Formats: sequence, structure tokens, C-alpha cells
Amino acid sequence: MDLSLITWNVRGLRRKEKKKAIRDLSRRYKTKMIFVQETKMETIQRREVKRLWGSDSFNYEFAAANGSAGGLLCIWDDSVFTVSDTVVKDRFVALIGVWQQSKVRCGFLNLYGPSVDNEKASFLAEVLAFLKSWQIPWCVGGDFNVFLSSEEKIGFTLNKSLLNLFNQFVNEAGLIDLPLVGGNSHGATIGIPLLT
Repeated sequence: MDLSLITWNVRGLRRKEKKKAIRDLSRRYKTKMIFVQETKMETIQRREVKRLWGSDSFNYEFAAANGSAGGLLCIWDDSVFTVSDTVVKDRFVALIGVWQQSKVRCGFLNLYGPSVDNEKASFLAEVLAFLKSWQIPWCVGGDFNVFLSSEEKIGFTLNKSLLNLFNQFVNEAGLIDLPLVGGNSHGATIGIPLLT
């Protein structure tokens, strides 16, 4: 499967610089799919998404921000991935369909996890139940707001029970933590988009 996917917690998508960065990265890496977290937008028009994507061959799904928090945007090349089902929740957007190159039915999940520790366990349980309810392979991207290892959280107190819970989630979901290109696990914090 030939897949180039950008996932970026932009912390607001209204600035021209961020829109240009997404468009430039999409062109540079010949991206098939883009996941954006924290758009902080309540609506988005198709023409705005087209400017981000850079061509007519796309489709998108959007979860509105709640005030100035959250907001998810998925954009994909609809000649490469044919979506048959979408599920839009406050904290995730799921795309289920067929990857045309291999004719594989699969799913893509863009998510933004809660920043409040006492909400993280229920969020992970919800996502795990959702993934398991579909008998398909998944590609999951976004910002879980949880860490897999102590090396990822530099300069802050680490909640080891959440770290263990997240590792358990990754194992039970059958996910693989892929190496990132173009940044590190802290890239979104300093404004660098991550590629996976």
C-alpha cells in the first residue's frame, strides 16, 4: 500500500502560514491523506479545503470545534481511497472504505484525545471498542494526549498509570507505533507537522 499521510495538531487553522504549510507538505510528499487536529473552527467550506489540498481530486470530513477547542479535519484523495462509511464524533473522525491500489477494505481514524487525565481512560476505551467493532485493518493518527514511553514527555510529570494504560490500548488494538518523518513526537507542540 503506497500511503503518504500527514497528521498535524495545528492548534488553530485560521492562520495563512499554517494553511500554506499544509498545502506545501501535501505537494512535497504527494500526500494521499491529511489529518488535522485542533482546527478550532466550527465550520469549513469546501473551497477552503480545496485550497489546502491543492487539486480537485479530494473529499473531506470535518468535526466542528467546541468553541475554541478541538476540531478535526480529514482530507483524502478520493481516486485512491473510496469511502463507504464515515463516523464523526467529538474526538474522532473515522473513514471506512477501500484502498483502490490493493482493493483492501480498511479504516482511517483521526483523533484528538482529552487533555484532562481523568477523561483519558474512558476515551481510550471508547476508541478501542470502536476499532474492534469493525473487522478491518486500521491506520490511526492524531494526538492521543497520552505517551507510550517516559522519553516522550520531557519536562513534565509523567502519569505512569496512563502510560501503562496507553501501552495496553496499543497492544489490544493491534496498533504499531510508526517512526515519524519530518519531526519528533513533540513536533506538533512547537509547530512542526508530523508525517507517518
